[in-house]
Amino acid sequence: MSKFIDIVDEVTALSLSEMEEMKRIIEKVLIEKRREEILKSGEEGKGEYEKNKLKFYDSANDLMNSLNEPD
Repeated sequence: MSKFIDIVDEVTALSLSEMEEMKRIIEKVLIEKRREEILKSGEEGKGEYEKNKLKFYDSANDLMNSLNEPD
């Protein structure tokens, strides 16, 4: 945890313009990380679909009933 605290200390020592630039960089990195998660999730879903592991339901009641069933 001390590494995180050290980073926070260093960031708080930056000028306002440097902090704003750091914020922009972090926001871009977060967006890219989220895109990677979405892609991974999509690929996993596609793989499950191709292996016929996905279940489809005709109604919300059917879906809710399936959630109460043991695996």
